Amino acid sequence: MILVKRDCSLDFVKGFAALAVVLLHNMPNYYIGSVLWIGQAVPLFLFVSAYLTYGSFERGKTIESYFSKSSMVKMMKRIFKPFLMMTIIQVVIIQIISWGGVNDEGIVALSFLVDGRINYKGLIVSGGIGPGSYYPWLYLQAWVFLPVIAIVTTRFSAKTSCTIFLVTCIILELISSLVNVNPAIYRLSFYRYLFLLYLGCIVKRNSISLSKGVVFLAGISAIFLILSNYSDIDFRPFFFNQWKGHNWLGYFYTVFFFLLLKKIYYKYNDKTIVKWLTDLGPMSYEIFLCQMFVYSFISLNLFQSIKNEILQYSAFVITTTILSLVPVIIYKRCR
Repeated sequence: MILVKRDCSLDFVKGFAALAVVLLHNMPNYYIGSVLWIGQAVPLFLFVSAYLTYGSFERGKTIESYFSKSSMVKMMKRIFKPFLMMTIIQVVIIQIISWGGVNDEGIVALSFLVDGRINYKGLIVSGGIGPGSYYPWLYLQAWVFLPVIAIVTTRFSAKTSCTIFLVTCIILELISSLVNVNPAIYRLSFYRYLFLLYLGCIVKRNSISLSKGVVFLAGISAIFLILSNYSDIDFRPFFFNQWKGHNWLGYFYTVFFFLLLKKIYYKYNDKTIVKWLTDLGPMSYEIFLCQMFVYSFISLNLFQSIKNEILQYSAFVITTTILSLVPVIIYKRCR
């Protein structure tokens, strides 16, 4: 396998996505057009995963080595070991809180308490505790299917491979909408991100950069994202009415945003904020997990004693942002 120098622009993208996840869960998303920036957090994470995976196959990685025992163990240790450890800690804390008789419906973690007992069935169905608890399960599915996506991307022309995945995703969206698939199943299923994973591969394969064509498709995509999230227009049955914008038509904007972030990095990588976000990149998954923990126990309700609404919300945003980032930064720097 060919060794290549680390692409720090991807760390910048992941660093931005990590910060975006934190802000996505403490900001008034409806009023700030979040779907066009911080709302791109999870799509960016998965896009980068596809981009990197395709690059590894380009450099000679084989299917055998990809699915080798050591590779699978590495992935499980990296993704699921910390996730499961954190979930166990959350369950223990929830149980301790329940013994104290606390019952605050504004705290996400306590929603898993039913008559003083932890609802393990609900926990399993939701994939975990806290915002983003579905992500490790999506990542696992994406990890399994990415080699297939990469093979199709490699063996067929861009036009043919795009048609294959586009038609597949359109059919899957139609089926999901027509049968009204259970939202919990849809939430934990990776197929809504299938076209995004393909785009990550094709962008890497064809070395796609910002162009008029990319901007044009992104413009159409952005209009769709705005209408689907901020208007009463119902796009069913063409798009399932859950996770609005997280479907094939919305992902052209993700491509544009990814390429824009890379361009920003190359132009301003000497700036402090860019360097800081780039440093966050390698610890993005830990930040993702940390914010899940923070938001599972801290809600805006805990700041009700602050009577001024602006100060109350500011305190919530500052507190949750610091608690989601600082512990991870300290931990990583002390290792």
